[in-house]
Amino acid sequence: MTYEVKVSKEILNIFSENQSRRYQEIILYKVNEYLTHNFYRIKLVVTPVKQSIYEMKIRLGKENFRIAFMIEDKKVQVFYISRTLKKELFDKEVNRFVHQFNKNHRITKSMKKVEA
Repeated sequence: MTYEVKVSKEILNIFSENQSRRYQEIILYKVNEYLTHNFYRIKLVVTPVKQSIYEMKIRLGKENFRIAFMIEDKKVQVFYISRTLKKELFDKEVNRFVHQFNKNHRITKSMKKVEA
């Protein structure tokens, strides 16, 4: 069983072009592998939002990271990456990111209504 995994451009922009390609391949492979075989390594992010957000540790190059992603059917969207390894702190970072994203999204939506 395979998943369609996509990594947001914001994550890839953090790294150099060469690293970005390599790290994207690693993320795609590891997320798919963990979802298929080692789901116990994937944890829920503690968050008040309705949609379930998952996280897992991943090694890229010589560094460890945590990534956050959402799953809908067999489609996975990796949207956040951090060097913060402590789960509690990572969950807070993800919550701040999601809150800011939702806030910006609402502002953009309301601006489009005003323009119409």
